[in-house]
Formats: sequence, structure tokens, C-alpha cells
Amino acid sequence: MPLARALYESCRDGNVDWCEIEPPENRVTAEGVASYLRFGGRISDQILRSFEWEGKLYDPMGAELSGSDATND
Repeated sequence: MPLARALYESCRDGNVDWCEIEPPENRVTAEGVASYLRFGGRISDQILRSFEWEGKLYDPMGAELSGSDATND
């Protein structure tokens, strides 16, 4: 299973940070990965803002963002 790069925003100070997270093998759709990142893999005081998975960029619900080739930063 490929890693997901998730962009989380802190509830405390608004800082953002990318985290690499390995979703479970049963998460095979972008929506499933998004759900895991929002709830199952969630960092307690942070909110998922977007994520990269399989070379595409998605919003927190798993909808592909337009022009979504993943960035390399």
C-alpha cells in the first residue's frame, strides 16, 4: 500500500505540517484513505486539510483536486 502524505493544520496555532501515513490495506479508494486520515489516523489536535496518494492531490473528503498532480516539496 502506498504511503499517503497528509497536510494537517493545528487547532491550537494554525501551523500546518505534512505527515507520511500508511493507510490500512483495506483502504483502496481515495474516499477510504480520506476517512482513515480524518478519523483512524488522525492526530488528535490537528485537522486534515488535504492529502497526496498515488500521485494525486485530494481534499479531506477524498475528492480529487483540479490540476492535482502531487507536488514534490
